[in-house]
Amino acid sequence: MILTIRNSVFAVISFALLLSTACAPSAPELPSDTSPAAIAERITGSGGSAFLSEITTYNWPDHGRRAGELLAWIPRDSGSLDQATAARAGTTAHALAVFLADHYAEVKDSGKTNPALIQSYAGALVPYLGAVVGDQKGVSSFEPLDGLDTDMPRSATVFAAIGSDPSANSTFTEAANQRGLALEREFADAVAADPSSASSAAQHERLARAARLLGLVAAGTRLAGTAPPDSSSSHAETAVAYAVASRMVQGRDPHFSAEYFTPQGVLKAPNQIDAAQWSLYDTQLSNYLATYPAISKAIDRFASRYRSIAGS
Repeated sequence: MILTIRNSVFAVISFALLLSTACAPSAPELPSDTSPAAIAERITGSGGSAFLSEITTYNWPDHGRRAGELLAWIPRDSGSLDQATAARAGTTAHALAVFLADHYAEVKDSGKTNPALIQSYAGALVPYLGAVVGDQKGVSSFEPLDGLDTDMPRSATVFAAIGSDPSANSTFTEAANQRGLALEREFADAVAADPSSASSAAQHERLARAARLLGLVAAGTRLAGTAPPDSSSSHAETAVAYAVASRMVQGRDPHFSAEYFTPQGVLKAPNQIDAAQWSLYDTQLSNYLATYPAISKAIDRFASRYRSIAGS
């Protein structure tokens, strides 16, 4: 009797395991031809979105590493001097970005199950961060996902999707931050040498691109629930103001309190200012730059653009 019961229990368990195995989704079939041409055709073709959905949402035992290797050629080819090679990388990366933007709800947690795959997505898209905000220099065939004078919501969801894995997020946002800050430095160098140039179209667009990139970093991390405490528009605006003023102030200046200078007479950076002193420091920066209306107006436009994209 006992043996019969045990056999029955064993049979039920075996049947349950068999049923579970039968119902489990099978792994997506990865292409046997992994050449750039074949992968580009697979991703940019009519079934590309479905293919990306399958490999992104499946729980890979290797966390998506093998699937991610299918895109390893994109960063390498993005800046190729061969126009066709660069264009193929650009169109494939663009298709990936469109997929992430349009399927965010579906893939927003994929970094938890497939971190290696999300990291490969980040690597494939890093070369196109400039193109996302309107700077096509060095790459091709990657048009912005949003209008450049909009809040850029689709681009923000791409940043948020990449942010589902901490390592991918770090790589992606660091690259975006560095590019945005480089644009700020270029603006600051130019207008410190010639304040009137702040009203030029070239400087306006340079600072607008910085605002878009840094705003997208803030928007993406906010959507992903990982926004840093200093991502507000006021902090971003102060950083630009400091970048300019620090190049123009030579030694102590009557516009600033003495405590805002180092012992060597160098204007302190925002991250060197105590929270209790922040408001006065920020006000004194603004008052100093108010004597240069073109610069103040340019920074105001930067803050407005950043705020509309970052949502802060």
